[in-house]
Amino acid sequence: MVMTVDPLLMTERVRQIPFPSAIGKTSEVSFKKSGGVTGVDLGSKAIKLVSTRWRKSICEVTRAHCLPWKGSNYSDVDLVAAKVADWLNECGDPRAREVALSLPADLVDHESIEIPAGIEVELGNRSAMSNFARKVMEDLLGASAGDAIFDGWLSRSGGSNHLHLTWADRSYVRRLWQQLAKAGWYCRSIEAAPAPLIRAARNSVKPDIGQLIIDLSGTDATIFWALAGLPQYSRRRIPLSDLMPSELVANSLNIRTPEAEVLLESTGIRIGDVAGSSLAGKLGGCLSGYLDALVFEIQRTRQYIARLQDGTPIEEVVISGGVSSILGLPEWVRRQLNLEVRLANVPDSWQWSTGFSYTPQLATAVALAHPEGQL
Repeated sequence: MVMTVDPLLMTERVRQIPFPSAIGKTSEVSFKKSGGVTGVDLGSKAIKLVSTRWRKSICEVTRAHCLPWKGSNYSDVDLVAAKVADWLNECGDPRAREVALSLPADLVDHESIEIPAGIEVELGNRSAMSNFARKVMEDLLGASAGDAIFDGWLSRSGGSNHLHLTWADRSYVRRLWQQLAKAGWYCRSIEAAPAPLIRAARNSVKPDIGQLIIDLSGTDATIFWALAGLPQYSRRRIPLSDLMPSELVANSLNIRTPEAEVLLESTGIRIGDVAGSSLAGKLGGCLSGYLDALVFEIQRTRQYIARLQDGTPIEEVVISGGVSSILGLPEWVRRQLNLEVRLANVPDSWQWSTGFSYTPQLATAVALAHPEGQL
């Protein structure tokens, strides 16, 4: 059984920030009349944008884009806000001026704390949850707690209650929010990973199952364990290789990296032919070290979770991120793990009307762009 309080504390605190005086009489209401939402995922390798609008009870994706970005550049909040505003103006839907944004992993800290027996927290009372989380933050960060803006939720595993906290620098979040508002884009919510990605990965047919969500970004992986669509445990930035898969193929076959990317997306790797003579087999052979490391880390995570959880098995693996575009990757992982494996996808009821094709790299932005706030 999973006990939970909706993880909206960070969003509520952002909404309490006064609108910048520089935008005059503009109000939250006028932004909401724009008629759509743009999800912005600030990733370690790229910024992803997805704009949506309601059309006759159907959610329509009107714009989507993926823009290369170096994670090291996130330290300058004014640069980030200016770039995001420019890309929103260039690639976003001008009718979808409400923005739901996720912060990059490098700007967010996380902590999971077992709640001692005897300490009661009113799970359905948001105010009690907020006060309890604030007290824990003060214990964790001391005087610096006032500089943080945080989010939190409760879960139960291994017979114990756990408080999960994720926080970011308050001044950074406030500055980002205000600068985007000055540029004409209203941030209706600012979230920290993994909440949007886990919402995107949730199984619509079996929403309460245990899942592993694997976010593959370049040379590393982040693995989330989720129960009933809520994050329970995470392992972040697990190194799988010194080089990205496309670079491994390029070096091995003596071709350019862009050519290797095309081969991985169009030819991919073939089950049972990783060491074979076909092109798909050769590509699999180039990635053998990367793939072995990926499966090892997934199995290692499963073994750890098996010691924590109280009877709910992991039934599904969901893959997202840039590396998930490798053709045949889910099938290869499924064969190694003997588990259901799929790519993070767009809800079946959505209409994809933009020329930019969907890839699982856009999964977090898709979840953020849901007009109702969550999938």
